[in-house]
Amino acid sequence: MKRLFLFVFAILLSLSAFAQLEVKEGSFKEVPGFVNINPDDNYQTDDNNLPFAVVKVRTENINEKQRRELTFSGNGGTFIMFEYKDGEVWVYLTAKYADYLKISHPDLSSTEYTFPYDLEPKKGYEMTLVNKFNAVVSGWAALTITTKPEDGAKVLLNGRDVNAITPYSNNMIPSGKYEITVSKYKFATTMKTIDVQDGENKSVEIEMPFAYGKLIVNSEPSGAVIYIDGKDYGVTPAELNNVVVGTHELKFEKSGCASVIKTISLDEKNKLTISEKLQTGREISILTNGTGDQIYIDGNYVGSSPLKATMSFGKHEVKAVRNGKETSKKITVAQTGGDTSVHLTCSKNNTYTVDGVAFEMVAVKGGTFTMGSDDKDAYDWENPKHNVTVSAFMVGKFEVTQKLWTAVMGSNPSYFKGDNLPVETVSWNDVQEFITKLNQKTGQNFRLLTEAEWEYAARGGTITSLYNRKNIIIKGVRNSPNLDKLAWYAGNCGQNYTSSAGCDVSKKNDISGWSEKQYNDNNGGTHPVGLKQPNAYGIYDMLGNVYEWCQDCYGSYSSDSQTNPMGPTSGSSRVIRGGSWFDYARCCRVSYRMFYSSDYRSFNLGFRLAADK
Repeated sequence: MKRLFLFVFAILLSLSAFAQLEVKEGSFKEVPGFVNINPDDNYQTDDNNLPFAVVKVRTENINEKQRRELTFSGNGGTFIMFEYKDGEVWVYLTAKYADYLKISHPDLSSTEYTFPYDLEPKKGYEMTLVNKFNAVVSGWAALTITTKPEDGAKVLLNGRDVNAITPYSNNMIPSGKYEITVSKYKFATTMKTIDVQDGENKSVEIEMPFAYGKLIVNSEPSGAVIYIDGKDYGVTPAELNNVVVGTHELKFEKSGCASVIKTISLDEKNKLTISEKLQTGREISILTNGTGDQIYIDGNYVGSSPLKATMSFGKHEVKAVRNGKETSKKITVAQTGGDTSVHLTCSKNNTYTVDGVAFEMVAVKGGTFTMGSDDKDAYDWENPKHNVTVSAFMVGKFEVTQKLWTAVMGSNPSYFKGDNLPVETVSWNDVQEFITKLNQKTGQNFRLLTEAEWEYAARGGTITSLYNRKNIIIKGVRNSPNLDKLAWYAGNCGQNYTSSAGCDVSKKNDISGWSEKQYNDNNGGTHPVGLKQPNAYGIYDMLGNVYEWCQDCYGSYSSDSQTNPMGPTSGSSRVIRGGSWFDYARCCRVSYRMFYSSDYRSFNLGFRLAADK
């Protein structure tokens, strides 16, 4: 039977005399949004420099070889190009002169179609070209196959792949007996046997049942409600045999536990077992405005700041003690959302005043850390990574503000103006003069951070590229969602950029043309210090807002372990760190480094103070 079937199909290929090309009635229409794929500023044009219209010619009952043998022509003055696609041909033609389209084939005759209205340049249209047969010839019939609940199923006739999906139509098929097999992902393969009579126009609709897989779901603790794509499937433990194969969202919910959502892929051949341990609490970061403060949770001592503690869901009291003085805060640990960090402000022991302007220093314990980075976002000059040990030191809680600079120097060089904005447009040489005068006024020995001290302080005990124990996620050069809470950078520097927020909008910077921003703002600049989350040592704006000068001359890293490195002994350029409001997200990482000459000034370059402890 199979050999006879193939022989009959070979005869069919020779019966081109019965073929007739015809544009399906009512199929021509404009398709909004379907236009030439070239952008408007480089739109494809004909030899008269006129923009094309595009007609998508879909085909029925025409195989791939026949489709690629179709040719197209039009009336005088019409310039035509065409591209062969899967199941269709795209015809580009001069809209101004096109009245009709002639479609020809060496074996399937030809047809002319007169457009029902004038075509317009840059617009897209479609129509369906059909190869019609005389189905009443003895021994031949027409067959149409559709599937429920949806089409798109692969079709086999008597085990032979006809290279088509439903809805399938053949207007010239040999009469006889056929075994139809249809298959599609998520559905069970289905067969149906039919008889097709001479001259018959046979329509067959085949209902395909869904294919189900086996899913075993467990949780600890048990009794969690199971949701699959939002539908309730009972509680754990459960063995489910009524889940359609494919990709699904599986969700666990239980009172007193955090909800869990995950994606699963189920097939009908293998049993899938999912076991999930449900969280009964969350990890909370506890930070103070210093390091080494004693931390108590619900009256129990848990360690010194900064630290992380797993706390059960519900209400708690967190207390910090410094030099016998207590400060506390009541918090609620939520199952989802809510804050995952607690900030406590202990009594200040390191506050200094100049002409009525106060500024605070933070004590940082010494230690050893790995300096530099070889992460995928790192630049070559951040390598090699190397071990560095630094002694205890003091660091400014905030970048030096314009208010403090003015109190010391008597003038303000900044481009953006505001008391609590970071001072900028200051060179490394300018900073040295400021520090000399500040030390004279306070009797202290302030200085700039060394590059090693800067990275150690910025990391706050972390090893990740951001100081909140996360690695940066870059979705665009100016788009890093997990940097948003930590830093003012080029992707968010226009957020809340108003005079009422302390920003100097009189000298706003136009950022409307910047690409790949996290937020679609038009203006941006520096922001008041201390608005973003601090790191674990309670230091603010170590990333973003303004770059910060370091004491060191710039030089390449060594792979050797070092103690209190000071950089090269000489050089014309000084290190800057931290990125700025003007910079890409990739520059706002704790390991990123850059340099400028010591007399360089910019509206995104400032500094913070340091001192020996």
